[in-house]
Parts: sequence; structure tokens; C-alpha cells
Amino acid sequence: GSLDSGNSKSFKFIVATDSHLGSGQGNKNSALAFQDISLRHKDTSFLIHMGDITETGAQSEYEIFKNHIQGFEFPIFATMGNHESRWQDPQGTKFQQHFGPSSYSFDYGDWHFIILDTTHPEQGSGTLDPSILSWLENDLASLPAQKPVAVFSHHPLLYQTINFQDSDDRFLDIIEKYAVQVVFSGHGHSFIPWKVQGRSLFMSGALMDNTY
Repeated sequence: GSLDSGNSKSFKFIVATDSHLGSGQGNKNSALAFQDISLRHKDTSFLIHMGDITETGAQSEYEIFKNHIQGFEFPIFATMGNHESRWQDPQGTKFQQHFGPSSYSFDYGDWHFIILDTTHPEQGSGTLDPSILSWLENDLASLPAQKPVAVFSHHPLLYQTINFQDSDDRFLDIIEKYAVQVVFSGHGHSFIPWKVQGRSLFMSGALMDNTY
């Protein structure tokens, strides 16, 4: 799909993750962070939430999220984290009822955005399922040459310090043929930048720590 970005070459979007709604800290701090976003970023084009939206994947926790974002005047894109897929909703049925598919892509401005579901049903660690990897390869192959791409996932990809998921080799094999410029992830509740083969990668701090 494509969002209408008007004629503007530059635009702003918000990267957020790990709100853990349903936990005490998540309910308190994520509420403050969402309030801050709505007050300070009315000019944002969209927000991407990289998972652990909820603490346990319960319907009531998704409702809390819906209440927080109902005043936002920009689209919200989301994917699943291990807290969505581990306990109550291993196949992501509740997630899909609220947000649709957990892996998808869209165009905005000159960029192509890809959201990947790295969850492993009932596990804390992550993986990119073969079906998602093959979808990713087809999606990238369909793009005009040199179109810049940004990738988002819950578990960090190509993060050498700790391997949070087991798909790095296959992921790198796919993206090294394309203009993937930047990869964002959550899960680690820290702001950490690193580089792999000239590409920029960023882990983002957690909404439950009142950061985004």
C-alpha cells in the first residue's frame, strides 16, 4: 500500500516500542509517553510500534492501547512482540483483529517501509519464519532499483552482541542485494546504534520507560 505523502520530500515519523500495557510500569509510563506524543508531535506522518504493545496479549490490554491512541490524527502501524505471542495469543489472532497482518510493507515519500514479525509462538526468543523471509525477498524484488528501504521488527536483527533471534544469516543474504538503508528494532529497552556492512541499525528505548 501507499500512504499519501503529498509533495513533501522530508517527513517525520515516530518509532516506538515496548509499551507493555497491562503491567504496572507500562500502564503508568506508556500512558505518559503516548500523551507526550499526542501533544508534541501533531505534525508526524505516522507512528510505527515494534511490538510488546501488551504485557500478555490479552484483549483488555489491546483495549488500553486503543484508548491511548484514539486521539492520534495519524496512522499507527504495529507488529507483534514476544509478549503478544507468548501466552494468550500464540498465533496472533487477537493482534490481527486489531491491526491486520503482522508483516507487511508500504511506501511513503521516496521510501519503502517493511514491518516484519519476528515472533516465535510461545517463545521469548525470535525467528523469521521461512514464509516471512520469502515474502520479504519478493517484496524487495518488486521495488524499483535503488529505492531506499527501512525495516522494522521487534527482535533486533544483525545485533552481534546478543542474538535475540536466529535468522540473521538468512536476513542478511536477502537484504544485501537491495537498498536497505536502516533497520529499527525494540525488545532491548535501550537506545543502541550499530552498523552492519554500511547499513545503520538502531534499537529503541521502551515506551514503558517513558521513551520513544
